[in-house]
Amino acid sequence: MLRVNITIPVYNEECRLKASLPTLHQFLSEHCRFKFEVVIADNASTDRTLEVARCFSETHPAVRAAHLDEKGRGTALKKVGSQSSA
Repeated sequence: MLRVNITIPVYNEECRLKASLPTLHQFLSEHCRFKFEVVIADNASTDRTLEVARCFSETHPAVRAAHLDEKGRGTALKKVGSQSSA
């Protein structure tokens, strides 16, 4: 079965993530015709972004958090893409 990967590179997005992750997950659950995975790619955030992403992923199996030690959207997309089964 086809699987869709949605990778979201983030840097210090603790507040936005708390509001947007439930909205995104609900939308995909209701409207996506395929299985999906959402990967929150934390680009060396200095706030609680990674903690928020991990906490959400504990109760939502289609969501996972990935941590990168360096900033960069391209690096995040490349790393997560190479690890995805989608």
